[in-house]
Amino acid sequence: MAVLSALEFVSRCISKFTKSRSRTRNHLVIPIHVPKLNENVLYEIFKHLETDYKSLLSCVLVCRFWCQSALPLYWADPFQHLNHKLIVSSYIRCLDSGERTVLFNNEVGSARYNYANYLKSLRMGTLYTAVEKWVEYDEVRRSRRQCRKQQQLQKKRRQNFTFENSHPRILNICHSLCRLFLSNNANILDLSLDWGDIDFWQNYPSELYFQNESTSLVNLNGLSIHYIYDWPIFKHLAKSAVNIENLEILGYSLFPAPKQSDENDLGLLISNQRRLKTFKLFGYGTTPSNTISAIASQKNSLSSVEIIYVHFSGTSTVQGPSLEGLAACRNLREIIIKYCTFANDGQLKPLASARFPYLQKLHFVESTYGWDETMVALIRNNYQNLDEVFFKPSTDGLSILKGKPYSTEIVEVVEQLCPALKTLGIPIGWNELRHLKNILNNPKCQLRNLSLFPTSPYTGVQIMEEWPAFGPLMPTTLRHLNVCIKMNDEYMKKFLESIRAPLETLWFDAWLYVTGSICLIVYDFIKRRDRVTDLGLKQSVREFLKYVV
Repeated sequence: MAVLSALEFVSRCISKFTKSRSRTRNHLVIPIHVPKLNENVLYEIFKHLETDYKSLLSCVLVCRFWCQSALPLYWADPFQHLNHKLIVSSYIRCLDSGERTVLFNNEVGSARYNYANYLKSLRMGTLYTAVEKWVEYDEVRRSRRQCRKQQQLQKKRRQNFTFENSHPRILNICHSLCRLFLSNNANILDLSLDWGDIDFWQNYPSELYFQNESTSLVNLNGLSIHYIYDWPIFKHLAKSAVNIENLEILGYSLFPAPKQSDENDLGLLISNQRRLKTFKLFGYGTTPSNTISAIASQKNSLSSVEIIYVHFSGTSTVQGPSLEGLAACRNLREIIIKYCTFANDGQLKPLASARFPYLQKLHFVESTYGWDETMVALIRNNYQNLDEVFFKPSTDGLSILKGKPYSTEIVEVVEQLCPALKTLGIPIGWNELRHLKNILNNPKCQLRNLSLFPTSPYTGVQIMEEWPAFGPLMPTTLRHLNVCIKMNDEYMKKFLESIRAPLETLWFDAWLYVTGSICLIVYDFIKRRDRVTDLGLKQSVREFLKYVV
């Protein structure tokens, strides 16, 4: 109630300010007899408006006192709501006078506020794009200024302006702004090093930013790295950023491959964290043994681990990753394994026997091989708090080629131990239909998301006659259904005619190409579900036929 009344007070003040501003353009009429709030209270009130940038701007313009509290929120992540030219111009004015002189020959004045101190979220790729657009705008602006009396020269300069000509200038400005953002006054909470293919890292390696004692990332909470080109960055980050809670490494380096010392530096960054909670690693087909082993250092704080596209077999010179570190993290709530290849029984054994008292989410997606048996073991050992069990078998048949077809025991152990799941993804065939039926008939069933995958190329032919009978069994809590099994349209039509659940999305493998008859089947279901729909036939069908987990 106190927050609501405070927000109402702010709303009334903004309304009065807007009306008073519309009555006069030369001066502002501030409402009199308005009770004053101290700076901390104002800031807490404005935090409820941190995504409402229009209201925040109105608060900034009320008076200087309000401006001091609202401005940090307004400039916390300006790339979301401000024009890139305005952002870069404002930050350039925050540079020290010597740097402005070198870059712009005293053509740019200083800023009234140091907007860089308010920045909380920094994405390097977005910064580069913003500077690129600003440089292009500035080149055209300079050309117009110099060519007011020389029209031909103006035309010539416009024709000669290219990205390549301005590329060094873009890099210089980005370099200066990065040093500004990472200074000892920085308050960056979320940092994304997503340069991609830009050669920024070659011209300005990490030493220029992170070896300086004035660099401070002590408040850094989230770090995301897209493709590793500059491995020494981890050594410097390990010293300056020790309070990271969310760490994402979204692309290992292949060319050149990382050295042992490089991996050790990344392991050091992980080990130095005081309270790492979520860790996501996209291995890009590499074998990051030390990186995965370093997870053990955060066993008391980690709650979520996601490992994607990691090659587990290793080579004669590189030992494959061990999952002992992951198994030691007893406080995990989420374990997500996607597109990982060739894990052997010895590597999987520690995870299969691990105990996670708080485990809620367990997803294994298209990973080979042995992950199915590992999931069965994990469910048996940790079923008490599970909300999500999702196993999507690999489509390349690697597991079967090795003589170990996918286990169908997952649906059985779910039926026995945790039928109250909210998300379930399982491979099914003719023999598994009865277990699925028992799950759906269980009084505890509260599924919201259900995904079904085939156990063989003939699954659709085997189950299609039984499939319409599952329509009435689907719980009314179900919102998203993925039937990744091909069968005739007629059986899916009968299924939709009998289903009670108010589905929001449906994925059906046989409907990759939506024809007129399919549109009519889906649209009839949507009309029965909603009775009245504002969308047209095609748009309604497109919104409905989606793959949602």
